Amino acid sequence: MDDIVFLVEGPDDKRFVEAVLKPQIAGKPDIVKYSQKSTSDVNSLVRAFAGACREHYYVTDLDRGEPERGNCQDCDDREAHEQDRYDILDPFDVLVAVDAIEGWLLAGVSDAVATEGEVPVPRTTDHVGKDEFDDVFERATFSRKELFVEKILNDYDYDLARERNDSFDYVASAVDL
Repeated sequence: MDDIVFLVEGPDDKRFVEAVLKPQIAGKPDIVKYSQKSTSDVNSLVRAFAGACREHYYVTDLDRGEPERGNCQDCDDREAHEQDRYDILDPFDVLVAVDAIEGWLLAGVSDAVATEGEVPVPRTTDHVGKDEFDDVFERATFSRKELFVEKILNDYDYDLARERNDSFDYVASAVDL
C-alpha cells in the first residue's frame, strides 16, 4: 500500500484523479472507488487506509440541491453530510468538487483544446455539473464526448483550472500541486 490514498466516488472521478492529480503527486497514490460499496465496506476502507497511509483524501461532488445526496448547499454541508454518512474522521481530508467533477474537468481546458474544438469555456466553472458540461460539449466541435474528455485530460492546464474553479484551487493547494 502506498503513502497516499484517494477514495473517489465513481469512474469519472477516478479517471480525473488518475490523469490530473496522480501524475503531479510524488509517489503513486492508491485510488479506490467507493460508490458501489456498502456503508460498512466504505467504513472498513476508511479504517484500513487511516492506519496505513500518510495522506488521505475523500473526493465527492457537491451535487448542490439534490435531496438524495443530502440537499447540501456548500462544501461545509457536503463535508458534514459525508462524515455523518461514513466514518470519515481525521486524518482524511474531504475534497468537494463544486458542483461536480465535470467543473474541475472543464476548468482545465487548455487554450489549445478550446481553440481546436471551438469550446465555449466559461470564465468560472464553480457551478458546472454534468448537465452544464454536456451543454458545453454539444456546442464544441468534437465528434464524441470521450474524445473531448481525452483531449482535456491530455492537455490539462492546471493554472487555468485554479483560476476558473475555486474548489479545484483548494484541492490543488491541499495536495501540494
